[in-house]
Amino acid sequence: MSSSASYAYELERQRRRELALIRIRATTQAFLDRYLQIRDDLRREALDEFVPEEAAQLDGDLARLAALLAADPEAARTESQRIAADVHALPRVAREAQRAAAAAAAEGLRQQREAQLRAKEDLDDAWRRLVSGWRDGLARELAFDGLGVLRRRFLAADLAGGTPAELAAEVEALRLRSEARASQIRAEKAASTRAEAQRDAVDSSLSIATQSEKESPAGVQALRAALADTAGLSPAEFADRLTTAAEGVDAAVVDERCRREVVRGVVQALRDAGFVTDAPWRRVADERDEVVVRAQRPAGSQAEFRVTLSGDLAYTFDNYEGSACKKDIGTVLPRLEEIYGVRLSNQRVIWENPDDLDRTARTTPDGGTEGGHGE
Repeated sequence: MSSSASYAYELERQRRRELALIRIRATTQAFLDRYLQIRDDLRREALDEFVPEEAAQLDGDLARLAALLAADPEAARTESQRIAADVHALPRVAREAQRAAAAAAAEGLRQQREAQLRAKEDLDDAWRRLVSGWRDGLARELAFDGLGVLRRRFLAADLAGGTPAELAAEVEALRLRSEARASQIRAEKAASTRAEAQRDAVDSSLSIATQSEKESPAGVQALRAALADTAGLSPAEFADRLTTAAEGVDAAVVDERCRREVVRGVVQALRDAGFVTDAPWRRVADERDEVVVRAQRPAGSQAEFRVTLSGDLAYTFDNYEGSACKKDIGTVLPRLEEIYGVRLSNQRVIWENPDDLDRTARTTPDGGTEGGHGE
Protein backbone atom coordinates (compact mmCIF):
# COMPACT_ATOMS: atom_id res chain seq x y z
CA MET A 1 0.00 0.00 0.00
CA SER A 2 1.34 3.46 -0.87
CA SER A 3 -0.21 6.88 -0.87
CA SER A 4 0.72 10.37 -1.95
CA ALA A 5 -0.92 13.65 -1.04
CA SER A 6 -0.22 17.36 -0.85
CA TYR A 7 -1.65 19.91 1.54
CA ALA A 8 -1.33 23.59 2.34
CA TYR A 9 -0.41 24.28 5.93
CA GLU A 10 -1.56 27.24 7.94
CA LEU A 11 -1.46 27.88 11.64
CA GLU A 12 -4.77 28.52 13.27
CA ARG A 13 -5.84 32.04 12.42
CA GLN A 14 -5.81 33.16 16.05
CA ARG A 15 -2.31 31.74 16.60
CA ARG A 16 -0.96 33.51 13.51
CA ARG A 17 -2.63 36.70 14.68
CA GLU A 18 -1.01 36.28 18.10
CA LEU A 19 2.41 35.78 16.53
CA ALA A 20 1.98 38.89 14.39
CA LEU A 21 0.92 41.01 17.37
CA ILE A 22 3.83 39.69 19.45
CA ARG A 23 6.25 40.71 16.71
CA ILE A 24 4.65 44.15 16.23
CA ARG A 25 4.53 44.81 19.97
CA ALA A 26 8.20 43.82 20.43
CA THR A 27 9.53 46.04 17.62
CA THR A 28 7.32 48.97 18.58
CA GLN A 29 8.41 48.60 22.22
CA ALA A 30 12.01 48.88 21.04
CA PHE A 31 11.15 52.14 19.27
CA LEU A 32 9.28 53.39 22.34
CA ASP A 33 12.31 52.61 24.51
CA ARG A 34 14.51 54.57 22.10
CA TYR A 35 12.11 57.54 22.22
CA LEU A 36 11.97 57.44 26.03
CA GLN A 37 15.76 57.49 26.14
CA ILE A 38 15.79 60.58 23.92
CA ARG A 39 13.27 62.28 26.20
CA ASP A 40 15.23 61.35 29.33
CA ASP A 41 18.45 62.66 27.77
CA LEU A 42 16.71 65.98 27.09
CA ARG A 43 15.68 66.25 30.73
CA ARG A 44 19.05 65.16 32.08
CA GLU A 45 20.82 67.78 29.98
CA ALA A 46 18.21 70.43 30.92
CA LEU A 47 17.43 70.96 27.24
CA ASP A 48 13.67 70.59 27.62
CA GLU A 49 13.31 74.18 28.89
CA PHE A 50 14.45 75.42 25.48
CA VAL A 51 11.73 73.41 23.68
CA PRO A 52 8.88 73.50 26.22
CA GLU A 53 6.02 73.08 23.76
CA GLU A 54 7.76 70.34 21.83
CA ALA A 55 8.77 68.56 25.05
CA ALA A 56 5.18 68.63 26.26
CA GLN A 57 4.03 67.32 22.87
CA LEU A 58 6.64 64.54 23.09
CA ASP A 59 5.40 63.53 26.56
CA GLY A 60 1.86 63.36 25.21
CA ASP A 61 2.93 61.39 22.13
CA LEU A 62 4.90 58.87 24.20
CA ALA A 63 2.05 58.43 26.67
CA ARG A 64 -0.35 57.86 23.79
CA LEU A 65 2.10 55.45 22.12
CA ALA A 66 2.49 53.45 25.35
CA ALA A 67 -1.29 53.22 25.75
CA LEU A 68 -1.73 52.13 22.13
CA LEU A 69 1.03 49.54 22.51
CA ALA A 70 -0.92 47.87 25.30
CA ALA A 71 -4.30 48.07 23.56
CA ASP A 72 -3.60 48.06 19.81
CA PRO A 73 -0.03 47.16 18.70
CA GLU A 74 -0.76 47.83 15.03
CA ALA A 75 -2.05 51.33 15.74
CA ALA A 76 0.97 51.85 18.03
CA ARG A 77 3.33 50.91 15.21
CA THR A 78 1.68 53.44 12.89
CA GLU A 79 1.87 56.12 15.59
CA SER A 80 5.54 55.28 16.20
CA GLN A 81 6.40 55.77 12.55
CA ARG A 82 4.45 59.04 12.46
CA ILE A 83 6.45 60.63 15.29
CA ALA A 84 9.84 59.02 14.53
CA ALA A 85 11.43 61.91 12.64
CA ASP A 86 10.16 64.59 15.05
CA VAL A 87 11.46 62.67 18.08
CA HIS A 88 14.92 62.30 16.57
CA ALA A 89 14.94 65.97 15.51
CA LEU A 90 14.05 67.33 18.94
CA PRO A 91 17.53 67.09 20.58
CA ARG A 92 19.07 69.10 17.72
CA VAL A 93 16.34 71.71 17.86
CA ALA A 94 16.83 71.98 21.63
CA ARG A 95 20.59 72.36 21.32
CA GLU A 96 20.19 74.99 18.62
CA ALA A 97 17.77 76.83 20.90
CA GLN A 98 20.21 76.47 23.78
CA ARG A 99 23.03 77.87 21.67
CA ALA A 100 20.83 80.75 20.58
CA ALA A 101 19.92 81.36 24.21
CA ALA A 102 23.59 81.25 25.23
CA ALA A 103 24.49 83.74 22.51
CA ALA A 104 21.64 86.00 23.52
CA ALA A 105 22.62 85.63 27.18
CA ALA A 106 26.22 86.54 26.43
CA GLU A 107 25.16 89.60 24.51
CA GLY A 108 22.71 90.51 27.23
CA LEU A 109 25.36 90.15 29.89
CA ARG A 110 27.64 92.47 27.95
CA GLN A 111 24.91 95.05 27.66
CA GLN A 112 23.96 94.61 31.30
CA ARG A 113 27.53 95.23 32.41
CA GLU A 114 27.83 98.26 30.15
CA ALA A 115 24.59 99.74 31.41
CA GLN A 116 25.37 99.09 35.10
CA LEU A 117 21.82 99.85 36.00
CA ARG A 118 20.49 99.69 39.49
CA ALA A 119 16.90 99.32 40.48
CA LYS A 120 15.06 99.96 43.65
CA GLU A 121 14.58 96.93 45.88
CA ASP A 122 10.80 96.81 45.47
CA LEU A 123 11.11 97.11 41.67
CA ASP A 124 13.81 94.43 41.64
CA ASP A 125 11.52 92.09 43.55
CA ALA A 126 8.66 92.79 41.18
CA TRP A 127 10.97 92.29 38.22
CA ARG A 128 12.19 88.92 39.44
CA ARG A 129 8.64 87.71 39.99
CA LEU A 130 7.65 88.75 36.49
CA VAL A 131 10.59 87.26 34.61
CA SER A 132 11.23 84.10 36.64
CA GLY A 133 7.83 82.75 35.63
CA TRP A 134 8.81 82.45 31.96
CA ARG A 135 8.91 78.76 30.97
CA ASP A 136 10.45 79.31 27.55
CA GLY A 137 14.19 79.76 28.02
CA LEU A 138 14.77 80.83 24.41
CA ALA A 139 11.99 83.41 24.53
CA ARG A 140 13.41 84.80 27.76
CA GLU A 141 16.86 85.29 26.25
CA LEU A 142 15.47 86.74 23.02
CA ALA A 143 13.64 89.34 25.08
CA PHE A 144 16.78 90.40 26.92
CA ASP A 145 17.18 93.69 25.03
CA GLY A 146 13.53 94.59 25.43
CA LEU A 147 13.59 93.72 29.10
CA GLY A 148 16.67 95.89 29.52
CA VAL A 149 14.88 98.83 27.91
CA LEU A 150 11.93 98.38 30.23
CA ARG A 151 14.20 98.07 33.25
CA ARG A 152 16.16 101.20 32.40
CA ARG A 153 13.02 103.19 31.69
CA PHE A 154 11.30 102.29 34.92
CA LEU A 155 14.46 102.69 36.99
CA ALA A 156 15.35 106.04 35.47
CA ALA A 157 11.92 107.32 36.37
CA ASP A 158 12.18 105.78 39.83
CA LEU A 159 8.63 104.57 39.35
CA ALA A 160 7.53 108.12 38.61
CA GLY A 161 6.90 107.20 35.00
CA GLY A 162 4.95 104.03 35.71
CA THR A 163 3.63 101.66 38.32
CA PRO A 164 4.47 97.98 38.99
CA ALA A 165 1.15 97.06 37.36
CA GLU A 166 2.12 98.96 34.21
CA LEU A 167 5.52 97.27 34.26
CA ALA A 168 3.82 93.87 34.55
CA ALA A 169 1.58 94.65 31.56
CA GLU A 170 4.53 95.65 29.38
CA VAL A 171 6.57 92.61 30.43
CA GLU A 172 3.64 90.33 29.57
CA ALA A 173 3.29 91.90 26.12
CA LEU A 174 7.03 91.46 25.53
CA ARG A 175 6.83 87.84 26.70
CA LEU A 176 4.11 87.04 24.17
CA ARG A 177 6.11 88.58 21.33
CA SER A 178 9.28 86.75 22.35
CA GLU A 179 7.56 83.39 22.64
CA ALA A 180 6.13 83.83 19.12
CA ARG A 181 9.65 84.53 17.84
CA ALA A 182 11.07 81.55 19.77
CA SER A 183 8.47 79.24 18.21
CA GLN A 184 9.41 80.55 14.77
CA ILE A 185 13.12 79.91 15.39
CA ARG A 186 12.46 76.36 16.57
CA ALA A 187 10.30 75.66 13.52
CA GLU A 188 13.06 76.93 11.21
CA LYS A 189 15.68 74.78 13.00
CA ALA A 190 13.42 71.73 12.80
CA ALA A 191 12.98 72.21 9.05
CA SER A 192 16.73 72.61 8.49
CA THR A 193 17.57 69.44 10.43
CA ARG A 194 14.74 67.21 9.16
CA ALA A 195 16.86 65.41 6.57
CA GLU A 196 19.46 64.50 9.18
CA ALA A 197 16.71 63.48 11.60
CA GLN A 198 15.20 61.22 8.94
CA ARG A 199 18.59 59.56 8.46
CA ASP A 200 18.75 58.96 12.18
CA ALA A 201 15.27 57.41 12.08
CA VAL A 202 16.37 55.14 9.19
CA ASP A 203 19.51 54.10 11.10
CA SER A 204 17.37 53.39 14.15
CA SER A 205 14.95 51.26 12.10
CA LEU A 206 17.79 49.29 10.51
CA SER A 207 19.46 48.79 13.88
CA ILE A 208 16.29 47.33 15.38
CA ALA A 209 15.44 45.28 12.26
CA THR A 210 18.96 43.76 12.21
CA GLN A 211 18.04 41.95 15.40
CA SER A 212 15.68 39.85 13.22
CA GLU A 213 18.22 39.21 10.46
CA LYS A 214 18.90 35.61 11.52
CA GLU A 215 15.17 34.83 11.32
CA SER A 216 14.51 36.62 8.03
CA PRO A 217 17.59 37.86 6.15
CA ALA A 218 15.50 38.46 3.02
CA GLY A 219 13.07 40.64 4.96
CA VAL A 220 15.87 42.75 6.42
CA GLN A 221 17.49 43.05 2.98
CA ALA A 222 14.18 44.32 1.58
CA LEU A 223 13.98 46.85 4.42
CA ARG A 224 17.44 48.17 3.59
CA ALA A 225 16.46 48.54 -0.06
CA ALA A 226 13.22 50.35 0.82
CA LEU A 227 15.04 52.84 3.05
CA ALA A 228 18.07 53.31 0.81
CA ASP A 229 16.84 56.62 -0.58
CA THR A 230 14.49 58.74 1.54
CA ALA A 231 15.93 62.15 0.64
CA GLY A 232 13.28 64.64 -0.40
CA LEU A 233 10.37 62.75 1.14
CA SER A 234 7.82 64.75 3.05
CA PRO A 235 7.25 63.83 6.72
CA ALA A 236 4.07 61.94 5.79
CA GLU A 237 5.78 60.12 2.90
CA PHE A 238 8.74 59.26 5.10
CA ALA A 239 6.45 57.88 7.83
CA ASP A 240 4.57 55.80 5.19
CA ARG A 241 7.87 54.45 3.86
CA LEU A 242 9.00 53.44 7.35
CA THR A 243 5.63 51.81 8.08
CA THR A 244 5.58 49.83 4.81
CA ALA A 245 9.18 48.67 5.25
CA ALA A 246 8.60 47.62 8.86
CA GLU A 247 5.45 45.73 7.92
CA GLY A 248 7.43 43.80 5.30
CA VAL A 249 10.03 42.69 7.85
CA ASP A 250 7.34 41.81 10.36
CA ALA A 251 5.47 39.67 7.81
CA ALA A 252 8.66 37.83 6.78
CA VAL A 253 9.59 37.10 10.40
CA VAL A 254 6.06 35.93 11.21
CA ASP A 255 6.08 33.61 8.15
CA GLU A 256 9.35 32.06 9.35
CA ARG A 257 8.06 31.68 12.90
CA CYS A 258 4.88 30.05 11.59
CA ARG A 259 6.99 27.60 9.59
CA ARG A 260 9.08 26.80 12.67
CA GLU A 261 5.95 25.94 14.60
CA VAL A 262 4.77 23.71 11.76
CA VAL A 263 8.18 21.99 11.65
CA ARG A 264 8.07 21.42 15.41
CA GLY A 265 4.58 19.96 15.03
CA VAL A 266 5.72 17.61 12.26
CA VAL A 267 8.73 16.41 14.29
CA GLN A 268 6.62 15.79 17.39
CA ALA A 269 3.81 14.10 15.44
CA LEU A 270 6.33 11.73 13.83
CA ARG A 271 7.88 10.96 17.21
CA ASP A 272 4.44 10.39 18.70
CA ALA A 273 3.82 7.88 15.91
CA GLY A 274 7.00 5.97 16.79
CA PHE A 275 9.43 7.40 14.24
CA VAL A 276 13.01 8.38 14.98
CA THR A 277 13.60 11.83 13.48
CA ASP A 278 16.74 13.47 12.18
CA ALA A 279 17.44 17.13 12.93
CA PRO A 280 15.43 19.33 10.53
CA TRP A 281 17.53 21.11 7.92
CA ARG A 282 16.90 23.95 5.50
CA ARG A 283 17.32 23.62 1.75
CA VAL A 284 17.26 26.64 -0.61
CA ALA A 285 17.46 25.88 -4.33
CA ASP A 286 15.83 27.15 -7.52
CA GLU A 287 14.02 29.92 -5.61
CA ARG A 288 12.43 27.31 -3.34
CA ASP A 289 13.01 27.66 0.38
CA GLU A 290 12.05 24.58 2.40
CA VAL A 291 12.82 22.82 5.67
CA VAL A 292 13.23 19.05 5.40
CA VAL A 293 12.29 16.64 8.19
CA ARG A 294 13.32 12.99 7.77
CA ALA A 295 12.34 10.12 10.00
CA GLN A 296 12.52 6.33 9.99
CA ARG A 297 11.28 3.28 11.83
CA PRO A 298 13.57 0.48 13.02
CA ALA A 299 11.96 -1.84 10.45
CA GLY A 300 13.21 0.39 7.62
CA SER A 301 10.13 2.38 6.58
CA GLN A 302 10.85 6.06 6.11
CA ALA A 303 9.03 9.41 6.03
CA GLU A 304 10.10 12.80 4.73
CA PHE A 305 8.26 16.11 5.14
CA ARG A 306 9.13 19.33 3.29
CA VAL A 307 7.78 22.63 4.64
CA THR A 308 8.13 25.78 2.53
CA LEU A 309 8.00 29.41 3.61
CA SER A 310 5.04 30.06 1.30
CA GLY A 311 2.74 27.60 3.04
CA ASP A 312 3.31 24.27 1.22
CA LEU A 313 3.75 21.00 3.09
CA ALA A 314 4.65 17.84 1.17
CA TYR A 315 5.42 14.36 2.49
CA THR A 316 6.82 11.05 1.24
CA PHE A 317 6.35 7.69 2.99
CA ASP A 318 8.30 4.77 1.50
CA ASN A 319 9.72 1.27 2.15
CA TYR A 320 6.30 0.01 3.29
CA GLU A 321 4.46 -3.22 2.60
CA GLY A 322 0.73 -3.61 2.61
CA SER A 323 -1.43 -1.07 4.44
CA ALA A 324 1.20 0.03 6.98
CA CYS A 325 1.90 3.18 4.94
CA LYS A 326 -1.72 4.28 5.03
CA LYS A 327 -1.86 3.58 8.76
CA ASP A 328 1.14 5.82 9.49
CA ILE A 329 -0.26 8.63 7.34
CA GLY A 330 -3.57 8.30 9.15
CA THR A 331 -1.72 8.59 12.47
CA VAL A 332 0.65 11.49 11.74
CA LEU A 333 -1.54 13.92 9.76
CA PRO A 334 -4.52 14.00 12.18
CA ARG A 335 -2.16 14.67 15.11
CA LEU A 336 -0.78 17.68 13.25
CA GLU A 337 -4.25 19.16 13.05
CA GLU A 338 -5.77 17.99 16.33
CA ILE A 339 -2.83 18.51 18.71
CA TYR A 340 -0.33 20.90 17.12
CA GLY A 341 -2.68 23.42 15.52
CA VAL A 342 -1.55 22.91 11.90
CA ARG A 343 -4.58 23.13 9.59
CA LEU A 344 -4.11 21.18 6.33
CA SER A 345 -6.07 22.00 3.18
CA ASN A 346 -6.00 21.79 -0.63
CA GLN A 347 -4.81 18.21 -0.73
CA ARG A 348 -3.08 17.25 -3.99
CA VAL A 349 -2.39 13.55 -4.50
CA ILE A 350 0.78 13.43 -6.58
CA TRP A 351 0.81 9.63 -6.89
CA GLU A 352 -0.41 6.64 -4.96
CA ASN A 353 0.64 2.99 -5.11
CA PRO A 354 -1.89 0.71 -3.34
CA ASP A 355 0.64 -2.07 -2.95
CA ASP A 356 4.41 -1.70 -3.12
CA LEU A 357 4.58 -5.31 -4.35
CA ASP A 358 2.92 -4.20 -7.62
CA ARG A 359 6.00 -3.43 -9.70
CA THR A 360 3.95 -1.62 -12.38
CA ALA A 361 2.84 1.15 -9.93
CA ARG A 362 4.27 4.67 -10.25
CA THR A 363 6.90 5.52 -7.64
CA THR A 364 9.23 8.31 -6.70
CA PRO A 365 12.85 7.93 -7.84
CA ASP A 366 13.67 6.18 -4.57
CA GLY A 367 10.38 4.30 -4.32
CA GLY A 368 7.60 5.28 -1.94
CA THR A 369 4.42 7.28 -1.51
CA GLU A 370 4.34 11.07 -1.81
CA GLY A 371 1.74 13.69 -1.01
CA GLY A 372 1.41 17.25 0.10
CA HIS A 373 -0.71 20.23 1.04
CA GLY A 374 -0.17 23.52 -0.73
CA GLU A 375 -1.74 26.84 -1.51
